[in-house]
Amino acid sequence: MLSFIIPAYNEELELPLAIAAIRAAAANAQRPHEIVVVDDASTDATAQIAADAGAQVLRIARRHIAAVRNAGARAARGKVLFFVDADTQIHPTHVVDALAALNAGYSGGSARIVPGGVIPLWARFILLITWVREHSSLPRARTSTPSVDLMSSSSLARKSILPRL
Repeated sequence: MLSFIIPAYNEELELPLAIAAIRAAAANAQRPHEIVVVDDASTDATAQIAADAGAQVLRIARRHIAAVRNAGARAARGKVLFFVDADTQIHPTHVVDALAALNAGYSGGSARIVPGGVIPLWARFILLITWVREHSSLPRARTSTPSVDLMSSSSLARKSILPRL
């Protein structure tokens, strides 16, 4: 079984699309799955929307993303855990591709994003810088400064490799 864990805080507008995309991707992979929405003290209808969509809802009040993900991992029944942001609509082939990578020995995550709607000017600038970095033939400097991965919206791992949560 695959477990999709969605950390959520006041995501009533984005969550229905995220859950629908997960269901489509899981169906494409032809794998049994569960969706666990971890509601971190939302003040909107996030929990009710998740429940109405058939997701298991876990409520916590930590306001810390790592604690939210860990709570979801503890509650999950699947052997493979997908952590998907509540504002993310994964592609229908995402699960198949991610499972292939996992079976090849990879663990981790990231997914390409396709922005929808109006993109603010500042975001266009960041996307341009990212595109230039990816398509540049110039050598990249190696530094100890952490880089920001703007494309991360999901990750996965086998539950068995996670430390006791």
